[in-house]
Amino acid sequence: MNKMVSTKRLVGLNEINRNNNRILADQYKVPKLDILLTGINLKGVNYKPAELEKGKTGEQADLTRGRFNFYPAQYDKPFFMAVSIGESSPFVHNGRELLLNDTVLGPAEPPENDTCDDTYFRKGNKALTLNSNLKSTCSGCKFCGAYKLDEIKQKDLTIRENLIGRINELMKEANQPDMSFLESVGVVTGCFKDEDATLKHLMMIRETFKEYGFKGELRYIGSEIKSKRALELLRSGGPFGLYLTVECFDRRESMMKPSKASLSLDEGRTLLKTAKDLDIATLFLYILGLDPIEKIKEEMPKYLEVLTRHPIINLMQSYVPSQEQLRTPEATNLNYYLEARQEIERIMKPTGLRPMLWENYRSPWSTAYGDEPL
Repeated sequence: MNKMVSTKRLVGLNEINRNNNRILADQYKVPKLDILLTGINLKGVNYKPAELEKGKTGEQADLTRGRFNFYPAQYDKPFFMAVSIGESSPFVHNGRELLLNDTVLGPAEPPENDTCDDTYFRKGNKALTLNSNLKSTCSGCKFCGAYKLDEIKQKDLTIRENLIGRINELMKEANQPDMSFLESVGVVTGCFKDEDATLKHLMMIRETFKEYGFKGELRYIGSEIKSKRALELLRSGGPFGLYLTVECFDRRESMMKPSKASLSLDEGRTLLKTAKDLDIATLFLYILGLDPIEKIKEEMPKYLEVLTRHPIINLMQSYVPSQEQLRTPEATNLNYYLEARQEIERIMKPTGLRPMLWENYRSPWSTAYGDEPL
């Protein structure tokens, strides 16, 4: 049995309360607000609106995932939440406020349906996320739920004409004459059939955005770009970032679709090293909750020499109740996430790299990284 499980007082994810948060904040030297937001991300909210607009009761009640701004009490800015909605959560959203055990945590905007949008801005409209390949057609990874979300706002942007149309809509939305205002375009492709198809798509995106004045960094979030040739071609078009979707260190063959699991951890690190040597920005994406902490301590240090940016660490969320069974046994307790947070900070400290909050709505870090404010 893991040492943490056997020796420490555990707080189960179904036992979250404000008193426990104070105890855990002292034990792990983590701000109480970070613990609260971690708990909300992990458990989602129980949506019980006190008042519903006439005629929208069914629509509101049927939400299984929602996104909304939450304004924690005594904090001067909102936090954007994208979480599951279900009756098992101890956090109650009454349509106006978020509550825990009848204690008001702060105002919250009514949740809207969390959909597979084809595009959305981050970082005050300076960074664009592009879900260019229909994510609903990509399935096979047990922990993913994007393909289960509605795609009412999503078009197939692998078609150049559709992409041009969307670019023109985005310029109007941002009130800009061209796309030169963007610092980056992050491409989340889902999965194509092979590297060549992915490369062709990324090159099309680069050239199309260039026609509209874009000179920023193109970022690929995925695992299908695997060769030095492809990396060289992508870097030749301008600033490029490789955001490798590692997801988990353990149980990879059973957790991920074969095409994704086929890139071993060692091969992924070699790929990141090749990219870094080509002056490509590098990081990896990881889901916290699938692996034992000992596995994190074993594998994560092996990436230190191949990263130029802090890994994006996503808290494990359950899109459907059955996904709770995917968590490693110790990850059914809040202590696991706080200890893992500490370990990652310790591992990454020599690099000087820090997470960017705008990149990740499911981060373990919300206001501080170790003893440094974010």
